[in-house]
Amino acid sequence: MPKTIAEHDKVINTTGREGYAAQFAVYDAKRRNEAALANNPAFFKSAAHTRRIEVVKRLVQKFFGTDKGMYVSHREGSSGRQPFTSVKIANPKFPKGARAELAAFSQRIRALGNIEIVFSAQTKSYIYRIS
Repeated sequence: MPKTIAEHDKVINTTGREGYAAQFAVYDAKRRNEAALANNPAFFKSAAHTRRIEVVKRLVQKFFGTDKGMYVSHREGSSGRQPFTSVKIANPKFPKGARAELAAFSQRIRALGNIEIVFSAQTKSYIYRIS
């Protein structure tokens, strides 16, 4: 069950089994985030990694014109992957003329080094995985 109103808000618009699945997803994401931070403190707290996260957030906010729907989560990595931080923006609205700017925006993100850009069709979101 939700412990705070903020956690409850994340599942309030669901019904039936969806509510349980969404509620579990919130708790699972929180658990995985906390485990990643506990198991890799030097990586996630390093000045260089923290700076890259902030730069990615600023670039994403500037390009999409908002940070609504943006959140940050930390993951341990799996299948031999190193830990990473995800900056995710859900349902982004592309600004007019964005096609011309998209390549330059993606290039600026990738220039920061070791960042994977993923589009999730299921959640209609862009995920920037910073390793």
